[in-house]
Amino acid sequence: MPEVGLGCPGVPWAIAEEAQDPAAGWRGDGAVADLKVRAGGLTATLATLDEALARSSGTFPRVAMLETEYQRAVMAAELAWVSAVVDELRSGALTWTEADCASAAEAHRAD
Repeated sequence: MPEVGLGCPGVPWAIAEEAQDPAAGWRGDGAVADLKVRAGGLTATLATLDEALARSSGTFPRVAMLETEYQRAVMAAELAWVSAVVDELRSGALTWTEADCASAAEAHRAD
C-alpha cells in the first residue's frame, strides 16, 4: 500500500498568513493559488489511493485495507473543504479586511 502523508497543518495557517498580506489586496489571491496547488496534490493522491484499493480488492481482507480507506476518506473531506473555500474566495463570499485581521490577532493574543 502506498504511504500517504495525511497532515497538511500549514494550509489553514497559510490562509491566515495570506489574510494579513496587504499585497494580496485583502482578497485572498495568493490563498486561491496555494489552495489550488493543494487541491491538485489531493486529487493526485486520491487517484493513487483509489488504484491501490482497486488492486487490493479481493486480494486482501477488508480489515487490511481500513487504513487506506481511512486515508482516502480524510483526503476526500479535505479536498471538499479546499474546493469550497476556493469557491467562496472566488465568489467574494469569503473576504476580510485589515481590521478583521487585527481583531483576530488581538483575540488570539488574549487567549
